[in-house]
Amino acid sequence: LLFYGLQLNPSDAQAKDFPGAGDAHRGFEILQEHDVSAGVLLPFEILVEGDFTPAELEAIGRRLEETDGIVGAAAPETHRTAELALVEAFPSSDASSKETRKTIERLKDDVIPELRSELGPETRVTVAGFPPESREFVRAVYGTFPYVLLFVILVTYVLLMRAFRSVFLPLKAVILNLV
Repeated sequence: LLFYGLQLNPSDAQAKDFPGAGDAHRGFEILQEHDVSAGVLLPFEILVEGDFTPAELEAIGRRLEETDGIVGAAAPETHRTAELALVEAFPSSDASSKETRKTIERLKDDVIPELRSELGPETRVTVAGFPPESREFVRAVYGTFPYVLLFVILVTYVLLMRAFRSVFLPLKAVILNLV
């Protein structure tokens, strides 16, 4: 038995789902032909704040490249100030795919805490960028959906029970609405 509602991906559309014509689509096809990941379109931004050296930023980039789900990382000099830097990490899959969710969790749970402990307390490392932001938004909006659905079902049942003065008729209506 399949539950189609549980298979929905509430994230943004993936690059493969965009219209199949035009210059942007042709550019995406060229990237795919040359084995460039769709993850380059929306990379992770690793924010480094505090006291760091360029060598430490390069080490962060190498550590990110070793992570499953990341195909490359870069710490360009143009993305740095005295106490702030961005390291871009490019996922191996589209930013809205289910595989990227696992990569985000891996970064947040394993890689970033390791980097924080290596760099010391004076340096702060954070996962940023569109893919993690999108995941947090989906979690905030849809995380309580089962409770909202249960509340609506209960209120509907009680109101119909009061209106029809029956126990089974509202139960039948609620079950049919769920189906």
